[in-house]
Amino acid sequence: AKIGVPTANIATREFSALLDSQDLLNGVYFGFAKIDSEEAGTTWYKAVMNLGVNPTFGDVSERLVEAHVLHSFANPFYGCHMTLMLLGFLRVEQKFESFPALIANIKNDVAVARALLASDQALRFAHD
Repeated sequence: AKIGVPTANIATREFSALLDSQDLLNGVYFGFAKIDSEEAGTTWYKAVMNLGVNPTFGDVSERLVEAHVLHSFANPFYGCHMTLMLLGFLRVEQKFESFPALIANIKNDVAVARALLASDQALRFAHD
């Protein structure tokens, strides 16, 4: 959470064939996440996800999924299975010229995702 937005970081090598078959661009997506933990239960939580290589930092050599769940949990969910449901695409991944520019864009991505996921159309997907 070095940028103030905690994420579940998931290496994509386990499901790279699925990503390739869907032609998913590196970028920011929104949708829902379900976490297999006692605290989370069976709820689908609003989430914003980045698929890519963190070009601003240049410290990632393979594609990662970084999922930020828009809910505060009392306990971390390290090691728990997470299911992601992508509903839409916000923007392509880009390299920002400064850390403040990156932070501003992430905050905007989160705000836009929250608004889109509050719609009746999106909420229909949040039920089993």
